[in-house]
Amino acid sequence: LSQTSLGHKNIVKKGNLADGPALDVTAHDVTAETLSGKLYVSGIEPLDGRRARYQVRLVEANLKDCLLDLGEPNPQTNGDLWMQCDLTGSFTNLSSMEGKGNVWLRNANLYQLPIMIRLFNLLSVRPDQSAFDAVDISFGIDGDRIPIEKLSLDGNLVSLTGTGWVNMRRAVHLNLDANVSRRTIVGAVMRPLQ
Repeated sequence: LSQTSLGHKNIVKKGNLADGPALDVTAHDVTAETLSGKLYVSGIEPLDGRRARYQVRLVEANLKDCLLDLGEPNPQTNGDLWMQCDLTGSFTNLSSMEGKGNVWLRNANLYQLPIMIRLFNLLSVRPDQSAFDAVDISFGIDGDRIPIEKLSLDGNLVSLTGTGWVNMRRAVHLNLDANVSRRTIVGAVMRPLQ
């Protein structure tokens, strides 16, 4: 952890900065070891009935252990997870929550998920050829609905981009486009031409 002159800590993944994002947290944030990572929460809860504002940051969490902590009985994936979210509303009334956030997943093995196996079959690609190991998600929060404004899955052979939504009842709707990954020679040549 490094301290800046403004009293903020710049949290980065140990090692290569490209492996994870830098997230700013203040020295006054409530900090907890939870969800298999470090959770930083700050905010304002007005006493006059106005909407509360919260900033939530999850740093260097292990995806499999995080899913176990959230009650998923047998998660079939792994990876390093970071999340930042800015919220307004009330935690006692989740339907009033609004906000925006980002999720970054690195060093993942998403090819083990049943939904990914079906997706690879649709694309006629073997999972071991194009395992998605990096995911970036920008999302909104509108009550119990979470619009996915941008979803990027990056793999060795194929990359997917798209939009969609999920909700608290675990319904998922995604619109995805498949592309040749930037990591291939064809992708490296063709991407700049698009």
